[in-house]
Amino acid sequence: MSEFENNNQDEGKIEDEIVIDEATKRMLIRNFFVVNKAVFPSWLDFYIKFAYLMFAIGFVFIVYFNTTILSIFIGAIFILLTVVFVLKWLKPYRAQVKLFEQLPTLEQMYAWLIDDIKTLIKPKALTALSLDESRLKPENFIIVPYPIFWNTSGFDTNDIKRRITSEGNYLYTTYKVQVLALTENYISLYTCNYNWIQNMVNGENTNEFFYDDISSIKNDMEKIENKPFYFQENAEEGITFQGLAAKIFRIRNMSGEVLSLITDIPEMQVSDKVSAKLNQVIQVLRFMLRNRRFGETYPSKQPEPVKIEPDIENTENNENEENGDEHEHNNFNFYN
Repeated sequence: MSEFENNNQDEGKIEDEIVIDEATKRMLIRNFFVVNKAVFPSWLDFYIKFAYLMFAIGFVFIVYFNTTILSIFIGAIFILLTVVFVLKWLKPYRAQVKLFEQLPTLEQMYAWLIDDIKTLIKPKALTALSLDESRLKPENFIIVPYPIFWNTSGFDTNDIKRRITSEGNYLYTTYKVQVLALTENYISLYTCNYNWIQNMVNGENTNEFFYDDISSIKNDMEKIENKPFYFQENAEEGITFQGLAAKIFRIRNMSGEVLSLITDIPEMQVSDKVSAKLNQVIQVLRFMLRNRRFGETYPSKQPEPVKIEPDIENTENNENEENGDEHEHNNFNFYN
């Protein structure tokens, strides 16, 4: 059983999963990011002030002008109006409480995200890359998402959101999804932008390299120029955007073309439940290349990856080539 399946069972288990329609699911996903815990309304709100007035008038009519049935009746009308205005005052609060109580759990959100990406994007990748799924080993078909939290063509900015979780990291609504497929003779890459709220993709791209054309494999820290919404520049105080440090896996061919996968952006604090582990994939790819070129056989036990902390400022001068070290990533794979 793959790590992906294990993680779905261990981390994404829902005690009483309810089958819901797609529209409701999308609404619940959106609500998870926009609905906050209800705050009790102010006692100085217009409706409650009006309720005070209605109650005072009703009280006066019933207590001090109770000599006639008409006075008591008028007093009762004002008391009823008090109840109406109190209910009006509480209505938004009660609606917010109900919405908050209906929010899916964090485990359910993780499970939905993984399932939605696999269900929607996996078939698109197979079609775009013209691959036969039956001829691919599960561990050789890897889905690598990373969050998008900046302006992206084709995405409504109202759909680009994030929310801090109880685990202390962030869950996002939009992702760049990268699909890496290792076939017998070549390596293929499919990428797209994924809007989870709308469950739609755009910006699809593909590329592939034959193993015999690959010249180097590199796994390093570099900076990307996408400025996240949460970054606030202040030129007067010298606060300017210098890029985001990202873990990038690059495959270069003989002609200088590059396949690049961003495997992690630490500053964006994504849970490893929705990240991908590439150490094993990189090792397998290296063994495959060495076998094809030099006839090396697979070792009986693959070596443990070496942990290194690169100097981000000098990544241009410190490339880990095909026989170099690699970074240890987290413990989750988007396998079949």
